[in-house]
Amino acid sequence: MRKYFFMLPLLFWAAGGYGQEKSCPFVITADIFIDSITSCQLLDTIKALPFKTYNRKGKMPRFIKKSLKCTEGDFRIANPGHPYNVSDAIGPFGFLLPFRQLMYLGLTKQYLLMAYKKGGIGTSTSTLLVKFEHKKILNMWCWLGISEEVKTAEEIILCLEWYNEIPKHRFAL
Repeated sequence: MRKYFFMLPLLFWAAGGYGQEKSCPFVITADIFIDSITSCQLLDTIKALPFKTYNRKGKMPRFIKKSLKCTEGDFRIANPGHPYNVSDAIGPFGFLLPFRQLMYLGLTKQYLLMAYKKGGIGTSTSTLLVKFEHKKILNMWCWLGISEEVKTAEEIILCLEWYNEIPKHRFAL
């Protein structure tokens, strides 16, 4: 009988982890493949947009940062060249550093294009394209696995074009 009393709170705790604790303004609900038709269409969109390059995390619109923080739980990011947690082995004060480092940030009136490195168990790179209007996110797309050396929108485009040419390079997002 005692083991049932012990397992009952454990069951409620485990089931509670599956429910959404808070309501986020925008949640990423779909994954796309790098070489999908959607990716090719988005690539054409990116090519046509006149991004203004900022490369400072402080230039990211607050409502986008708030949505990413809500969706991801903790979306702290370091400026380019600043320290971040590259691996999961962190020192005594490593918890103070973010697990992401900005590589590129570009904005237009309705789009944000961002590329960043992400540390942790295995490092990775991500590109995020956000479409917004009147401080409301309309859609958000993400690609994984671009070069760690990108610094411009043109370099991001080259990486995405390269992945579109190789059908075997599929990354779930």
